[in-house]
Amino acid sequence: MKHFILVATCLSLLSAQQAAANPSTTVFAFDLHHVVVKPNLWERAKILLKSPDRWTLLQHALNPIFLFDLYRVFGQQSRAYERGMAELHHKYPKLKKVDGTIAEMANAQCPIPETMQLIEQLKTQGYKVYLLSNIGEHWFDKFKEKFGNIVALFDGCAICERLNGYMQKPSLAMYKNFRNKFGLWDKKIIFLDDLKSNIKSANAMGFHGIHFKSMNDVLTELTSINIMIP
Repeated sequence: MKHFILVATCLSLLSAQQAAANPSTTVFAFDLHHVVVKPNLWERAKILLKSPDRWTLLQHALNPIFLFDLYRVFGQQSRAYERGMAELHHKYPKLKKVDGTIAEMANAQCPIPETMQLIEQLKTQGYKVYLLSNIGEHWFDKFKEKFGNIVALFDGCAICERLNGYMQKPSLAMYKNFRNKFGLWDKKIIFLDDLKSNIKSANAMGFHGIHFKSMNDVLTELTSINIMIP
């Protein structure tokens, strides 16, 4: 029975992929950072300089052992803010009092105009558009406060949260959860992400992954699968 269910699921995904791309058969999913928004370094610098916690942050930033731990926790693999900071708080308790400043700096982002235009064009054509990101629920709450207009563009958001056990890309479970959450097992999902590892695992789950390097590359790929963006 399990073998039959697996075969049926694969056939369903194949059927969805082979169907003509249109809003009734196809949806889009976007990563957040470096795809929808990018860091605003000037704003981050201003936040740091104005913050009463700036000396605490600078002391940590100049500590090579802390920088190594920071890279170990967040740099080698994607990790939710909640889990990563809990680990750092254990070793660097002074960080707890600067959480607010760190979150504010992390959300010092600016929209990528070309992506905003693409999303709006897709919505105009009737496509459903989703967010599929490793952002943690704490930072996402702060992001929504600042960029509610961007979040409102998406028909649904799948993030790294306690509810799903903090699962993340590139884990296959993250993509399975995404399909389950929004009932998309019969849909072709075109997924844009800036990390090749995330694209590889998405493809393994039947997504059509597009490695986001430039909007020209994205539009060329969409044209190759008969999705025309005016």
